Amino acid sequence: MSRRTATARRPAPGPARTGVSPPMPWWPAVGLPPAAVTVIGEFRSGRSSLVNALLGAAAVPTSMRTPIHHPVLVSYSPRAALVAEFLDHRRQHTDWEAVGRLPQHGVRCLHLRLPLESLKSIRVTDTPACAADGAPLDERVLALCRRAQAVIWCTPAVQAWKASEREIWLQLPERVRKRGVLAVTYMDLLRSESERARLVSRLRAEAAPYFANMAMIANLEAARAREQQGNGWHTLWQASGGAGLAAAVQAVIDTPPRS
Repeated sequence: MSRRTATARRPAPGPARTGVSPPMPWWPAVGLPPAAVTVIGEFRSGRSSLVNALLGAAAVPTSMRTPIHHPVLVSYSPRAALVAEFLDHRRQHTDWEAVGRLPQHGVRCLHLRLPLESLKSIRVTDTPACAADGAPLDERVLALCRRAQAVIWCTPAVQAWKASEREIWLQLPERVRKRGVLAVTYMDLLRSESERARLVSRLRAEAAPYFANMAMIANLEAARAREQQGNGWHTLWQASGGAGLAAAVQAVIDTPPRS
């Protein structure tokens, strides 16, 4: 059965800002659980702002003095909460101000629960930045990618698809890469259409063979579009590339697993 088809700010202390997100092109078929989507990439690749764009709310912080070293699993709940899960399976309620004081190596993940309509269709995981020095993938991130129905790799347009990114992506099993979407972020920073065309041509040759789909997105603009109330949000969502990314992810989710 197939499925139907923020700005860079720091949230106030507490689990997250919440609200009613505009409808997405995907909605779960009757009886199907939300699809699992994992977002990964190197430092400053636009992961968190892309997550916020997909969810339609400033759900996860995009600018913090202390980086978040743990995966953030975002799922639906009628009541907002942020919970730290430790390696010994203990759980502790927390907030974004306290996350930086958690032990870096003793936490399995953070569970962010929000009353967002979009989370009835997808569960999104924001992951810590992948090291660019050839280090192995964080085992927690690797496990999340293996379980996901779609994995989004974020690469910033101004220096897209570096050799270090290719090395990290190829650490994933082939069956995971077949569910991969290359999201080229910060497309609004490119100066001209010719620069954009050259980038697209290069990525189709060098990166596209390693992914199921590719999408170009101005992720901060997409996040603003999704947070906007009223009828104008869809035009902005289309122009930012957000709609193209959502369609690329949906196509991967709807494709039966390949051996």
